[in-house]
Amino acid sequence: KTGMTLFLIQWGLLSTCFWVITLRKNVCLITVFSLLCLTFYLLAAATATESKAVGRAAGYVGFLTAVGALYTGVAELINEEWGRHVLPGLRPVLTPER
Repeated sequence: KTGMTLFLIQWGLLSTCFWVITLRKNVCLITVFSLLCLTFYLLAAATATESKAVGRAAGYVGFLTAVGALYTGVAELINEEWGRHVLPGLRPVLTPER
């Protein structure tokens, strides 16, 4: 139980690091990684507390994560194929000055 909880927290922390990087990217990636972090932390909490309600919530958030990732992937492909922003959510939130 403790090992699995720590394993899920580790993935939550890694996802959080990736989430910080997405803050300079686009709304789709920010949303997907926000949901992914929440999913891992809820799964860790469900494992630690053996709460079925928290586990169910983690499942719902995980499903939303999958839907967001699917949309992001399809939107990236469509926008790349058309050579412009066809589907919303992929415009950069912050354009870095280099």
